[in-house]
Amino acid sequence: MAARSCGEGKFIAVSGIDGTGKSTLVAELAESLRQRGHKVLTLAGLKSDAAMPSEWLRRIPRDDKTRDVVESWIGGLFTLILYDNAVNRVEPALTEGAWVVTDRWMLDHMANQEALGARLDQWLPVLAQVRRPHLTLLLEAPLDAVEKRIARRGSSGIGSGKRFLSACAAVLDRLGSKEAHQPVVRLDARFSAQDVRLLALAAIDATFDVRSGEAD
Repeated sequence: MAARSCGEGKFIAVSGIDGTGKSTLVAELAESLRQRGHKVLTLAGLKSDAAMPSEWLRRIPRDDKTRDVVESWIGGLFTLILYDNAVNRVEPALTEGAWVVTDRWMLDHMANQEALGARLDQWLPVLAQVRRPHLTLLLEAPLDAVEKRIARRGSSGIGSGKRFLSACAAVLDRLGSKEAHQPVVRLDARFSAQDVRLLALAAIDATFDVRSGEAD
């Protein structure tokens, strides 16, 4: 089926704490949308094409005197990564009529930084310029299930440990209920990947007239 490209595309963010199956759902949704004839761009919203100093950041010591400034700098770094992805990848793709599906976006960034204790006040003017998704799919699962998935995977993403994951989940829950971040559809990540994909597609169909192509 030829890819549709008339009009502006649509932007879907897949959010949730680490271990909820975001990357799997992003891949599944991209394949389903392509089968429906849509041009699709997928990307990790909080990762950059440039070299990421992740290992370096992890080894920087933090104490009572340095923690605030270090965390503020890290929050700014990820704000700029988000902004760069929004301006240089998401916006051009939408203009070309593509559907953009991201693994993490604004909700995740704000939740991660708040859970880490970083303040983003000085970065709000930049965050205000970042495109909001047309739809956010918020994956939710109990912490025990999430920790088992992370352990099986053998690695963690942004932040780790039950304390961080719990704090991050609480912030996501709060932000996901705010009118400013709507529409947000919550999905139970305890279901199989296939069932979560079907739930996500139902949410997309309820938000956009995908099958007829009118959302293009």
